[in-house]
Amino acid sequence: MMNHNPAQHGDAKQTANKASALIAPDNFPLAYYNMPKAACTTIKNILFRIQHGTWNTDPVGIHRQIRFDDVLLRGQAFSAHRKLKRFDRPYIVFTFVRDPSARAYSAFVEKIWATGSYAFPRIRELLARSYGFTLPALENGNATPQEVGAGFRQFLRFVADNLAGKTPTPVNAHWAVQSRRIHSARPHDTLGFVGRVENFAEDMSYLLHRAGWDDPTITGQRYNEGPRPPFTLHEVMDGDTARLLKQIYRDDYTAFDYRAPGEGA
Repeated sequence: MMNHNPAQHGDAKQTANKASALIAPDNFPLAYYNMPKAACTTIKNILFRIQHGTWNTDPVGIHRQIRFDDVLLRGQAFSAHRKLKRFDRPYIVFTFVRDPSARAYSAFVEKIWATGSYAFPRIRELLARSYGFTLPALENGNATPQEVGAGFRQFLRFVADNLAGKTPTPVNAHWAVQSRRIHSARPHDTLGFVGRVENFAEDMSYLLHRAGWDDPTITGQRYNEGPRPPFTLHEVMDGDTARLLKQIYRDDYTAFDYRAPGEGA
């Protein structure tokens, strides 16, 4: 499904940095509204390939490169470029979204359960201190599905509190509600296209063709910096987990027509 319409209700507590959210190549009329845990690494590398003519030799490092090495335009640099540059086609501001349940579990696995360079140790410490989190690190490899499920539920309770402004830490885009994050974009950055990760190749090909890029092979690259968990979301799911996911991400299930946990086919 393409050109989805996000929900029309926002959340002022989701404080994404709108000035730096847009990322773009300097030679093509596309601007990406960053959506972590929804193929963002792949999308940034595709934009890198468009601008530089070659694939990045450190694809997972693209996030740091954009922030510190200016390998793509962002923030004020993009705003100034858009005013000066004249393309044959208008800019398309786009993003991709992902099934909220899978996205939340992916954020939990990479940022909380794992302890690698992309993890959030301070959030893990907060979970241990305030939510009873005792799950051994993913790298230890000795947790049961029941233990992982309990740890995931503790994370979701934190997320619910975090989104409600009840924690000392700001909302992080990795678990922010996608539809509200999109709704918070600045008026002149209104999205013209929202694709789905589950239909990535087709949706990205459509988007690139619409913007004037006709090399279909570019959508074949996929990158994922997250560790692979030993248990699927289905294996750690129970009724409480399903209830928390539906409570937290109700807007996303509705806005993007995803099936909430426990709903029939």
